[in-house]
Amino acid sequence: MYTLYWDKGGANMASHALFEVLGVDYKLEEIDLSKGEQKSPEYLAINPNGKVPSLIHHKSEGDHLVYE
Repeated sequence: MYTLYWDKGGANMASHALFEVLGVDYKLEEIDLSKGEQKSPEYLAINPNGKVPSLIHHKSEGDHLVYE
């Protein structure tokens, strides 16, 4: 399972397309940059740089987080 944090116009299309092609389980979580959601404490815990996209790969041995 993957969680992709994204915003319209962000560099997330390649990841989204790859999930579709591979048929893996994923969910999209929109981070609205126009509302400053990337600066929320909840999102900064995921990506301390406050940028999108961010990706979490949920695995049985623990989550793996990837961000810029």
